[in-house]
Amino acid sequence: MKRTDVHQIEYTKGTSAKDRRFARNMIVSVKDFTKRHGLYDVGVAYSGGIDSRVLCDICHNVRCITDDFHYVPVYVNHGLRPEENEKEAQSTRDLHGEVLCGKLGTCVTNIEATARAIRYDQLRQFCEATNAQGILTAHTLSDDIETMIMAAASFKFANLNKDGANQRAVMGMKDACTLAGGKLKVYRPLLPFTRKDVERYAAIFKLEWLEDSSNKDMTFRRNTVRHGVVPILREFNHKL
Repeated sequence: MKRTDVHQIEYTKGTSAKDRRFARNMIVSVKDFTKRHGLYDVGVAYSGGIDSRVLCDICHNVRCITDDFHYVPVYVNHGLRPEENEKEAQSTRDLHGEVLCGKLGTCVTNIEATARAIRYDQLRQFCEATNAQGILTAHTLSDDIETMIMAAASFKFANLNKDGANQRAVMGMKDACTLAGGKLKVYRPLLPFTRKDVERYAAIFKLEWLEDSSNKDMTFRRNTVRHGVVPILREFNHKL
């Protein structure tokens, strides 16, 4: 019989009442998010990393306490890190998800942008083929802060009102938007939470995830912001 009470969510033995309340708050927040947006059949952008692993687990718990919610983890394999990619693909299969091929060509000048475009196009095709309503991504408040810092550093403030894309980036991510030429609906239910919240949730449920070696590559701008700029800002605001 399907459980409909959040207090029936299964926790590991010894989980404190405080941690149970914390986890319930995240689960209920995502459940309310899906209800607010009328979502009952979605894909979840999955990478094997901690953020998307936690989002999939939350979706699993939402499905346990909701009668009309279905999700499928979806992983797009770019083929840039063959050994790690196979582990990520296997992790997706372990969660009964879908593995899509989104390999990049050999003459790519902007890997980040090209991979992002291919990834969202593959996710668009997945939604069209399965009639999924859209894709949930695991972007957090921490990701949002990094994005705003990157956007603020990339253009002259005098052009703020002239550049709509930059203006939107500096104002932060929206919890719902359309990408891939307006053909893919993307939802971000974890935006109210920080990376620390995600790490705490993972610890509560003893989740396992994969580390992407490219996350330590300082040639990528986001990594420079994440590991260089944010730690300095964190000294002024512990919520980062």
